[in-house]
Amino acid sequence: GIIKEVYQVNKWHPAGTTKYSFRDFSDKPEKSMSKRFEFTGKLASEDIRNKYKGKLVKYPRSYGTPFVRVGKEK
Repeated sequence: GIIKEVYQVNKWHPAGTTKYSFRDFSDKPEKSMSKRFEFTGKLASEDIRNKYKGKLVKYPRSYGTPFVRVGKEK
């Protein structure tokens, strides 16, 4: 429940479909990944990161995703 990092999400994509800069995923995504997603984006602004990073999130456990949406969506 501790927030490790805060990102500004630009777009969500099916898992395994974006280009990776730091890992080699030359294999095609497994069928089990077909319901999973990944995002492209960047680190959130410093003021937003300072507001949330390191804090405890008190939400019911999701069991399927490490992501929790916080704040308003555009």
